[in-house]
Amino acid sequence: MYLTGYVLSGFPSLSEEYMTVPQQIEKIKNLKLKPDVLINIKCSDYDLCQRISGQRQHPDSGQVYQRNQWDPDVIAKHKKKEVQPDEDNEEEDEEQEEEEIAEDTLRMSEFLNQLVQRPEDILENAEERLGTYKDIMLHPLEDLMAEQDCQYLFELDGNQQPDDLFASVVVRLQSLGVQNGAPITRLQSQEEEMLETLENVSLFF
Repeated sequence: MYLTGYVLSGFPSLSEEYMTVPQQIEKIKNLKLKPDVLINIKCSDYDLCQRISGQRQHPDSGQVYQRNQWDPDVIAKHKKKEVQPDEDNEEEDEEQEEEEIAEDTLRMSEFLNQLVQRPEDILENAEERLGTYKDIMLHPLEDLMAEQDCQYLFELDGNQQPDDLFASVVVRLQSLGVQNGAPITRLQSQEEEMLETLENVSLFF
């Protein structure tokens, strides 16, 4: 079985300007091409609010960056976890790693000073939005998932890395006998995206 179709993201929406949340969910149920799979990415309230409040935006490009893309301390910590040097070359690798971190930090410093926090990403506002989500959307979504065949309901841990979540979805789809209509490809890893950001920043200085 080959699967072609769409990914429905951002709908239903908390905005009820045109349709209420129950109306939006009914719209999904009545689509001619209904979603075959529902993916529920679970994340604790605390972790979710920390992620939202850690977002920063570049005012000129409009690009939004997660904390692990702009916070030098988090980036350095992530790199240290990835690097597993051999015992013989441990000291040399550590020195090289420190030099790379210092160089990256210097190149990013000017860029980081331009990033701003959007009002909706302030922690208090994020917590308020989460409360609104629970009040008007959570229960209708739970009802929708309760009606879904459990075989086609994917429950994922939102604290996993994006690449791991992506791989989990692919494995689950393949277990259902679904083959890719086209090769599934991630265009960029987080490291490549960060490198591209650094290269773009260097063009401005």
